[in-house]
Amino acid sequence: MNTLIIDCSSGLNVIILTPNNKFEYFDSDAKKQSDSLLDKIDQLLKTAGLKITDISVVAVGIGPGSFTGIRVALATAKGLAIGQKTKVVTFNSFEAVVCGISERNYGVITEGFGNNYYYYFFSFLPSNLFFSARNFSTNRFNRSIATFRS
Repeated sequence: MNTLIIDCSSGLNVIILTPNNKFEYFDSDAKKQSDSLLDKIDQLLKTAGLKITDISVVAVGIGPGSFTGIRVALATAKGLAIGQKTKVVTFNSFEAVVCGISERNYGVITEGFGNNYYYYFFSFLPSNLFFSARNFSTNRFNRSIATFRS
């Protein structure tokens, strides 16, 4: 199964996962994702030796982050998927960060715009089932106290 992953919530990140390889493009300073997203997808497909018809799933990051970037990524994914009848799935950027983490309680924080921070708390149940405290939000607070403890 070949997967196309698009996340424009903070910069421009495009990944193609194949059963044997990973192809990635990342630009943290991308300001106009709508101008370059399709070009980067096309370049990665060529690098991977694939066509868009070879993609089974398109996964899209839904933030938190740039609202415009999220809309660009979702619109692009839906446009590509409709023509190919490909499945589109979404993921929270914080959930992507904690993939593979085995700590029982985990907090993730990232800087947003204008001294704002996004945070997300996770708890893993004893049976290894994943539970998250779905309350990410934006708050102002001092960088020096931005620490988490289990």
